[in-house]
Amino acid sequence: MRKTPLELMESPLLIERIEGALVVAAYLVVRHGPKFAPIVERLERELEAARREDPVARAQRILENFRERARAQGSPPLPDLTLLEEA
Repeated sequence: MRKTPLELMESPLLIERIEGALVVAAYLVVRHGPKFAPIVERLERELEAARREDPVARAQRILENFRERARAQGSPPLPDLTLLEEA
């Protein structure tokens, strides 16, 4: 079965895929010149971001920041999303 883009983002293989694309892009720069350098630069940024933190942890931090702001402003809080987590 084919993975969705979200599943690919969460996959440990994401880093391997970016690294492979980076090798190809580096080859293109060496072989065909600097016109392909922006691809290398973008892949390097994406690799750094993929290694930094997993998307679920980032999403949880975003929701927690939102909850804190809502509490400070007296707005109704978000529902407890921990109930949606898989056991």
